[in-house]
Amino acid sequence: MIAQDKLAGRAAPYRAVFLRDGGPRAANQGPDRRAPKRGDRSQDAGVRVSRDRSGTDKGRLGVRRPLITVFGSSRAKPDDALYQEGYTLGRLLGEAGFDVATGGYRGVMEAVSRGARTGGAHVLGVTVASFKDEANPFTAQEIRSKDIYTRLRQLIESGDAYVALRGGMGTLCEVVFAWQMLKLALLPARPLVLVGQCWGAVLERWLEQLTVTESDCDCFTLTKTPEEAAAFLGVLFFADKKAPAQPK
Repeated sequence: MIAQDKLAGRAAPYRAVFLRDGGPRAANQGPDRRAPKRGDRSQDAGVRVSRDRSGTDKGRLGVRRPLITVFGSSRAKPDDALYQEGYTLGRLLGEAGFDVATGGYRGVMEAVSRGARTGGAHVLGVTVASFKDEANPFTAQEIRSKDIYTRLRQLIESGDAYVALRGGMGTLCEVVFAWQMLKLALLPARPLVLVGQCWGAVLERWLEQLTVTESDCDCFTLTKTPEEAAAFLGVLFFADKKAPAQPK
């Protein structure tokens, strides 16, 4: 069993660390605590805004606040604990001053979108044009990607930070892709927050069984609950300024 402390990196903007009981604390963020600036990426190749239920201009992402991309299982049902965790995370992010992006469909994506709308966030759903499923009804703005690869790119590039709840193959793919982009410095440093005890076990197995090193994991922040994750991001983004209000 690898001790949780051994998951902590030593020289990265965001390091893998469990937030201890007694309240969240920011990891060693390094010199740049500000959210990176976002351009208008809705015109990227293969990506188009199909409809905007919130009244923002067509062809624009419509967000005015830091955008948190959330990953999680599509299999969670409304009466599942995981669905409730997603709802709580979305609501807390919205109330804290964030907008939210998800993969747009059901399960955790729906739960987060539902909670985020309740919390006052603008909610983006990045879907795939060839999929028959419709976006969940709590998505304010749907962005339809031409394929799953473009969808993944849009979710990663649009986010100012990433949060992953428990999930399956798709969630693991999204986390690993974001991880790779951050470690290769193909993106500016951004928080990658993993919520739940399951992720600590995953990292331990990777360290034991793969050629992953402890320094490879230094971009992760591990939290036990949605409350800790939302509070951590609130400290990181808004510690020195007031959270922006949701435009009416």
